[in-house]
Amino acid sequence: FNKVNNNTILLPNYPTMEIFSKLTRNRKAFFGGEIRLIYVGLLNRKRGLFNMLSLVKELVKEIDVKLILIGKMDVNDEKLFHQQVDKFNLSGNIELKGFLSHTDTIQCLLEADVGLHLFEDVERYRWTETVKVFEYMAAGLSSISISYLTATKKLIDEEKIGLVISSDSKDCGAKET
Repeated sequence: FNKVNNNTILLPNYPTMEIFSKLTRNRKAFFGGEIRLIYVGLLNRKRGLFNMLSLVKELVKEIDVKLILIGKMDVNDEKLFHQQVDKFNLSGNIELKGFLSHTDTIQCLLEADVGLHLFEDVERYRWTETVKVFEYMAAGLSSISISYLTATKKLIDEEKIGLVISSDSKDCGAKET
């Protein structure tokens, strides 16, 4: 912590390499095997829960893929999420881990291939570089994000650390039926 003055303390909110260096990356190149996508954080619509589900729904048509979700599920989205997983027969492709310790979360990151950052188009997310992408970078993961997340798009493009998909290519298809 850095004390700036009597009223302000700067708290670092980013991953340190020290945490990641204590664990080992267990994934090899995913050529010919299952591709493990991961998301760590609050699981809700605004944070891209249904965008991730939509992505998996499309990917399973072409490749062997698993989506690992780590974090607390928003109770307002939980029922619809499970309905959509059942509707699209994705239960074998989704792994809900819930809340994990920091060490276990990092170990899961090190066992994944691609980190997802598919937030909805919400004003507060457009211009921020989320810590999530830096965590993915620290774990050696590529990232997939959506083009309207301007600051994240710039980071991914400049550092060549992943793929930015057009906001037109997402369709969560998550409507009450």
